[in-house]
Amino acid sequence: MEPKLRDGNFAVFRRSSRVRRGDIVLAKHPEFGWIVKEVGAIAKNGRVALNGMSRLSTNGSRLGSVSRDEVFGKILARVPLLRWR
Repeated sequence: MEPKLRDGNFAVFRRSSRVRRGDIVLAKHPEFGWIVKEVGAIAKNGRVALNGMSRLSTNGSRLGSVSRDEVFGKILARVPLLRWR
């Protein structure tokens, strides 16, 4: 998910029904369960196309789209993981 989210970051999401292209969202995918993805597009019928945020992520063509009801909300804050030595 880098550079938008780094491995080990904590993410805080806010419930929201208003998402737009480019938002990072938490969604309940029918095949993959809870996932964090970027909104690629929103269709007129309310379906939300999801895209991966890294080259290692599942791509958008495999993810397909989810209904707007399956999108929990969008990212509010990212908190980096502190590494103790």
